Amino acid sequence: MSHDERTDDRDGTGSDRAFDAPSRREDADLAAVPAGGGPAGELSTAVPAPTGLTVESVTEVTVTVSWSTARVASDARVDHYAVSVDGRTRAAADRGRNRAAVANLAPGTTYTIGVAAVDAAGNESRPATTEVTTDPVAVRETGAE
Repeated sequence: MSHDERTDDRDGTGSDRAFDAPSRREDADLAAVPAGGGPAGELSTAVPAPTGLTVESVTEVTVTVSWSTARVASDARVDHYAVSVDGRTRAAADRGRNRAAVANLAPGTTYTIGVAAVDAAGNESRPATTEVTTDPVAVRETGAE
């Protein structure tokens, strides 16, 4: 797929919305930094993993998931959440958000959806994961012959 899926709140309404964005290098870099990573010799506090990953809705081509953080106090270290599909980062949500939609999926296909917390230094938690199958394409009858 040639597009990454991201969510944001650019309109200031407080609601996440999905949109296609051209593939961006910083999106690919989110998955490249291991949890607790950092320059050699630098101590790093592990980023807490999100919990309660839930599939909210499924269509033929879109999956919406939600999650919560392990502890309220830990959210202060979270910069954003990286949402992955089969291990590839496809969406991001600001730390105050706990919901994301991933679109442009294939109908009737099983995917592993993951959500990892990422701190400002790029350290990434282990992802919370779930498997979900998109709805198959509906067969429509054309009428009686």
